[in-house]
Amino acid sequence: MAKKSIEDIIRELHKAADAVAPSLRDSFLATVKEIRDNLFSMKAVELAMSLQNISGAISASGIDAMDDLLFGVGLNNTSYVLSTQMQNAFIAGAFAAIRNLDASKQKQVAFNALNERAVASMRNRGTQTISGISIVSRQAVKDSLTRSMLDNLTPRKAAKELRQMIGLTPDQMQAVTNFRRQLETKQILGFTPPYDRRLNAAEQAMIRRHMKVGHFTTANIDAIVERYYQSLVNKRAMDIARTESMSAVSAGQDELWEQSLDLGVLDDNIHRKFWITTPDDRLRVTHKAIPNMNPYGVKIRAKFITPFGPVSSPGDANSGLINCRCAIILGEIGQSFIY
Repeated sequence: MAKKSIEDIIRELHKAADAVAPSLRDSFLATVKEIRDNLFSMKAVELAMSLQNISGAISASGIDAMDDLLFGVGLNNTSYVLSTQMQNAFIAGAFAAIRNLDASKQKQVAFNALNERAVASMRNRGTQTISGISIVSRQAVKDSLTRSMLDNLTPRKAAKELRQMIGLTPDQMQAVTNFRRQLETKQILGFTPPYDRRLNAAEQAMIRRHMKVGHFTTANIDAIVERYYQSLVNKRAMDIARTESMSAVSAGQDELWEQSLDLGVLDDNIHRKFWITTPDDRLRVTHKAIPNMNPYGVKIRAKFITPFGPVSSPGDANSGLINCRCAIILGEIGQSFIY
């Protein structure tokens, strides 16, 4: 066990994740911008919708390019490539794991990022993450187009509204649609009041006035809906960044420990990994349960028992642990870190 306190170890891991999170956020936003600015074809979406061709409208929206763009293929601003930033987080996690080892063990370990297993892990994690982001984004586009047809929107209006929602989740797209309808009808319609949305105080005040006296023009509505869209796409970008940075750091840490097992620096009969929660007001009940479900840790190559099923580490793609700030630490058999 490292001689640092648990708090120091977790702080080290969070620091590694926080360092790369802004780049992950910017990578997602750069991809969304590329789709909206250069790949989305208003005329083609409008034509497809006039023919009630949902598949054609999806294709014309440019959303199918999201996978490639997140890998950096076709991205104009190659400073922000999500797959590359995830690899950086993975490597940062491995070096954080080295720093958290006992001083005597640190000298015996040199992380090999070209290790076949490490390369496969980084590649597979990136593929799973990017695929998940793209699937959700494409489903949101499909839902929006289907809803536009059911609501009998004109093809032009459907295309215009869709462009203002690229990159959001289905729920977020529905929120933008509800918001626009509220402003257009000046009615609450049973939804979250438009002046209680993710907007600043000045914008909320303008909306309150509009709902009373109706002073917004169509251009005003488009502008305020764009502001709301930006707040939601920024939130999604940050959710992705926080989740994937910590997930990649944890995976890199796991890989370092596996390499240490291979070198004989760690012993599978002695060492265990433990799930540690971050005890703040955002800690969810399902996360809090995990240490109690694995009171004596698990072997380094094993998975934790969780309410979501077997999970390798916080942020695992199979766990749905969005915005998870839990961490894993190295200990020894017989220890317990439940608190």
